[in-house]
Amino acid sequence: MINGKLTSSIIRPKTILNAATTATTKKPDMVTRFMKNGLVGKICETAAENPVMCQSIFSLAICCGARPVTNMITTKDKKDASYASCHSISSGVMGFVWPLIFATPLAAAVKMIAAKPQKFLKPETIKKFYPTVGLEKVMKNGKETLRVMTNSKGEMLRENGTKLLTNLEPLKLKGEAEAAGKIKKLTEKLAKTKSESKKLKIQSQIEDFRIKQQEFEAEKAAFEAMNPKLYVDVDTGVIRSREFFKTENGQFALNDKGEKIGCAIQKPEDKKALDRVLAGKQEAEILPITEDMEIGKNKEDNIKSIINWVPDILLAPPRAMLTIELIPRFLKLFGMEKQKKSAPAKDGTQQTQNNTTFKASPIKMPAFATLKTHSVAAPKKGGA
Repeated sequence: MINGKLTSSIIRPKTILNAATTATTKKPDMVTRFMKNGLVGKICETAAENPVMCQSIFSLAICCGARPVTNMITTKDKKDASYASCHSISSGVMGFVWPLIFATPLAAAVKMIAAKPQKFLKPETIKKFYPTVGLEKVMKNGKETLRVMTNSKGEMLRENGTKLLTNLEPLKLKGEAEAAGKIKKLTEKLAKTKSESKKLKIQSQIEDFRIKQQEFEAEKAAFEAMNPKLYVDVDTGVIRSREFFKTENGQFALNDKGEKIGCAIQKPEDKKALDRVLAGKQEAEILPITEDMEIGKNKEDNIKSIINWVPDILLAPPRAMLTIELIPRFLKLFGMEKQKKSAPAKDGTQQTQNNTTFKASPIKMPAFATLKTHSVAAPKKGGA
């Protein structure tokens, strides 16, 4: 359900923990099971698709729950604490109502345009946003024009015919390709182990992985026999092309032997077709995942994130201004208006006394000034 890259600030747990089980662990730990739970995945997916509303709900919980409780516990002056709590609750409620009234319709309109931009934007403009989108030439009103490639459902397609805005997940065999590597590590561990009980346990694990290795090799042989233009990566189980080669920064990627690495093949979207391909009953469609496609997919994810945040970006300034303007009136309505502190009155008698004291105080002259005056007044001795 969730196997794409991160496209926003919301965590997608099944992407991060896709392969959490280790060689010696038969059952994932509690945190892994929680993160891979289907309900958690749906919540995170919904939050990723609706970041503005998700942000408002979290703000509402903090402003109306956590912050008032903290104010009442930590502030000694309960009157100030009550005011601060009421202010926080008012801010949270208004921050939630604002997107509910204004941002939600705007977000719905933006998503409607983003879902089928070919109805609202020119093909050349869509190509700038989505570099991998496919364009085809058609005749319209006697003139040749460009049109965005779409499927029967009206969904935009990439240049290779796959649906736009879908994950570039590589096709991979079901068998455990890492079994050989795990056998090697367990064999090294067995040589260093002295306890007989631990040796028996490790040997049992090695035998289990040897069975898995044999199953994987049989699956690999059957697949390559059905698909001569493809081969299986023995380290990962990923299906790669023998004709299209992987590049990094425009240069061919090489393995440890200095050989070119084939491009990974995209996983079929149709589950039934996927099952037939992996069972060796049908040839796999060769849809190589090139470097340009990966770069384009990253741009697609960035555009999708920006589109999700457009309502919040547009409405943030007026929301802040309206909130600042309405919160004092909201507090006054419930009798929680904060009283302004009056300035302390000045004591006229004390001020007059201070002025008198200042005037009566003698002005002290520097010590050298007295010597200089005496020197000028004394008669001079000696001739010219």
